Amino acid sequence: MIILISIKNQYFSNCKVLDIGQYDHGIKQGRWDIKTIKYYEHDVLTYYFWPKDTFYIIAGGNYQNGEKNGKWIDLDENYNYHNQILYEGEFYKDLKQGKWDMMKHHNSFINRIGGGQYNQDGLKHLKWIELDKNRQKKLILVEYQNGIKICIESMQTVI
Repeated sequence: MIILISIKNQYFSNCKVLDIGQYDHGIKQGRWDIKTIKYYEHDVLTYYFWPKDTFYIIAGGNYQNGEKNGKWIDLDENYNYHNQILYEGEFYKDLKQGKWDMMKHHNSFINRIGGGQYNQDGLKHLKWIELDKNRQKKLILVEYQNGIKICIESMQTVI
């Protein structure tokens, strides 16, 4: 069994993110945690490497034979200090299932701001409140039918 700690490169440099978990014969197994540095407002603006910052768990879940299973908290693909968006829900054999919540995270504060339902095939279904991909601080109401967008409505909510 190999324990791995790796820096997630897809996230912006102003938000250090680590993946910590175990491989068994090259396959992810067991608990995997996603950690980030606890920044203080003044540190991000001036001293992002400030030594008092410590890593803490913000997301993660369990792998079984390399597949995500059970309750997970995942990071948004554009996760960074100014856009700390998390998703919480269930995986079954690496497919998202049922209700998923979208949350805004800032240090230790978490607010639920959106989300929706996945069907048994892991596709978005019915009404979702999600981020406008063009304007990351704006929420939109989207209706899906088996993963296909059929209606989009702008909302006045800004996060």
